[in-house]
Amino acid sequence: MKNSNSIFSLPASRSARKAKLIPPLSSVYLYFSSTCNLCCRHCWIEPEYANPDKASYDLSLEKITSALDECLPMGLKSVKITGGEPFVRSDIFGLLDYLSGKNLSVTLETNGTLITEKEAQAIKKAGVREVSVSLDGPNERLHESLRQSKGSFK
Repeated sequence: MKNSNSIFSLPASRSARKAKLIPPLSSVYLYFSSTCNLCCRHCWIEPEYANPDKASYDLSLEKITSALDECLPMGLKSVKITGGEPFVRSDIFGLLDYLSGKNLSVTLETNGTLITEKEAQAIKKAGVREVSVSLDGPNERLHESLRQSKGSFK
């Protein structure tokens, strides 16, 4: 299946997929934001450093969910959300609602600094399977020297 709005191309049938030996797409790593509220020395992605109120979004939530809709027939079962920092985007809850509605297994990678009780409850409600929060040392001094952000350890 391919249409003019599609970023993917699928064989016409399951047998066509087997004939072409196309493996299923079971998981997607979704770099939800190219923006981050920290400026870590070791970040290999090199996200744009920004105040969360000034986040620049790479793709609209509508385009992201449309792309994920196209992944579902390919066997999509899980999505790992990362960034930048996913929580700089105010539409993160819309994404979590969408993924929950599709019964996809969700893992979140975050620096944790923007998660309040409200966000924690929304993560729980969405059925997120795992949340990974980076901690870059056993103490405030080391962690914050790597994250280059005062208060990020707490």
